[in-house]
Amino acid sequence: MKRYFKSKTVFETQDIAAFYEQTEKNIKSTTVNWRVHTLVQSGVLQRIGRGKFTLGEGKSYVPEISSGTKKNFQKTESGISFC
Repeated sequence: MKRYFKSKTVFETQDIAAFYEQTEKNIKSTTVNWRVHTLVQSGVLQRIGRGKFTLGEGKSYVPEISSGTKKNFQKTESGISFC
């Protein structure tokens, strides 16, 4: 995210949505809003106005992996055989 927005001093929620749409084509606006909220709370983003942001103080954001995602990974991993 920092590399994506490093050339912009100010960006908007739509810009953040475009960033996430690169990897998640059908991401919902509510999901983007929740992620923005989490990023602001953790200091990765700084809110400077309604729907306007700048990069925060350089904290790294590491998303939590839910227990459901971990279980799905374990099921998938156990079904894969390597040579």
